[in-house]
Amino acid sequence: MREEGGSSEMEESRKVGVLLVDDHDVVRAGIRALIERHEDFRVVAEVSNGTAAIEFCKENHPDLAVVDISMPGLGGIDTIRDITRRSPKLRVLVLSMMADDRSVLHSFRAGARGFVVKSAHPGDLMEALRTVSRGGIWLSPDASGHLMLRIQRGQLDESGPGPAAPNLSNREAQVVQLIGRGLSTKEVAQRLALSHETARSYRKAAMKKLGVSNAAELTVKAYKLGLLDWSDDGDQPKDDD
Repeated sequence: MREEGGSSEMEESRKVGVLLVDDHDVVRAGIRALIERHEDFRVVAEVSNGTAAIEFCKENHPDLAVVDISMPGLGGIDTIRDITRRSPKLRVLVLSMMADDRSVLHSFRAGARGFVVKSAHPGDLMEALRTVSRGGIWLSPDASGHLMLRIQRGQLDESGPGPAAPNLSNREAQVVQLIGRGLSTKEVAQRLALSHETARSYRKAAMKKLGVSNAAELTVKAYKLGLLDWSDDGDQPKDDD
């Protein structure tokens, strides 16, 4: 009997521990019910405000937090900033009714790794949870297209310094800027008078330094770091080889 109990506890410890932070009981109940249908996640706690989330994270270390940014009292953005500072390994997924560009950008700047609108399909929420828990970045399609377009057109007025940028070479920075504008690797090579293989090598090196795996993640990360400064319109960033 003890061996079975020990095995069960070990299996629980291997699951991704999730903290739910939302002021609506029905929302937390729905997310819990969804998460508990999947064997790789478990809800470790529910709280209804940012202050309670911070207090929980002082003594506990969940793997992932699902946070609403429009809660009464301490704001969700400040909550994210505090809990990620206390627990650098904690990954935060924002789940919000608001999908405006400023809310999305402020969430990522505060330390969030993903942003999902509450109208998303349950399957999308689970995909976002898995992506963020594995270290990836997730941006809800409802927010990403419009946000990327506004970033590319220079229509966002974001003030304040971002995080320190990795040590990109001048050529790597040029490649990042062009990819962010929506150019493919082939188009980047043509623009910079490089071979396709050389352009692809710069792209891979830049993505490795920035810790991203696709063009959408590259655009979000580069903007957060202040690497992108467009003066003309662009298309959606393209994933290619």
